Amino acid sequence: LAGQPLVAASLTSNQAFAGTTTALQTIVFNDTSTAPNFDVGSDFSTGTGTFTAPADGKYYVKAGTLLQNVPNDSTILLKPVFTQANSKNLYRNYYVGAEYTYTDGAAADISYFNIRGDWIIPMDAGDTLTIQAQASQADTGTRFFGHSTNWYTHIYIAKIA
Repeated sequence: LAGQPLVAASLTSNQAFAGTTTALQTIVFNDTSTAPNFDVGSDFSTGTGTFTAPADGKYYVKAGTLLQNVPNDSTILLKPVFTQANSKNLYRNYYVGAEYTYTDGAAADISYFNIRGDWIIPMDAGDTLTIQAQASQADTGTRFFGHSTNWYTHIYIAKIA
């Protein structure tokens, strides 16, 4: 239906976590065409990992990523970040997220670390949304794990109201 978007996207190859930076990193979910992925309404950019709301409403967003080679004792944050096209709503900015600290007592990096989040986000037509992650520690081997046939790093978006 017009204005009723539905997106399922995944990351098909590893995406570097930008070296040792602990700044927010946008996850670029780069596939909406390989089943079971889809993009009803063509509202999702696989080049930037950005969803653009086609209509005002509340959107259910579910995202997860499998991180690889995360330094031990890292705190990982996964959150939706969106911008507003309508200036009357510029006060809104979503920074709630899922946050986990993993400590196994070893000095070595954590081979794989999975984090997921679910959010209901009010958006106006033209607002954009990305999913970003942040690690309290990262090194040159830290990355978002992508795969061509397994959806370890993925996003689902549906307009629900």
